[in-house]
Amino acid sequence: MGIVMIKKTLFALITVGVFNMATAEQASVDSVKQLLTLTPVKQLIVQNRDRFLKQIKPAMPMASDDFWQRFQDEGRVDQLLTDLVPAYQQRFSDAEIKTIIAFYQTPAGKKWFDAQPDIVQHIGLKTTNWLKAVAKDIETQYKAEYYKAP
Repeated sequence: MGIVMIKKTLFALITVGVFNMATAEQASVDSVKQLLTLTPVKQLIVQNRDRFLKQIKPAMPMASDDFWQRFQDEGRVDQLLTDLVPAYQQRFSDAEIKTIIAFYQTPAGKKWFDAQPDIVQHIGLKTTNWLKAVAKDIETQYKAEYYKAP
């Protein structure tokens, strides 16, 4: 293949890629928020918020329940979800977001979602044990290579 053919092929690929990027409809705010509600994102935000408030509450004993309720307002969570939308819009088209939503609404998607906490915990445990073994192997090989008996 000659250099001219390579240049023409690259130009065609770049043109098609740019055209496809320009014609893909950006994910809507509503679609992304729906996805964030179906996935663990919103749940994690609420859990972290509640854990944070529980930790700082004892330091402010005079604050009333009404005071704390202001910080548990769903509007604050919704605002954070809105702030997260651009990260998804930069990476996914509206059609892709809707496909992901459709998956999470299937029995397999629901099962995937429900299994994630256990899977993440399992991955964490396996990774920790693996890293311990790697660290031991590094130490053994380091001593063998750099601490040779005289």
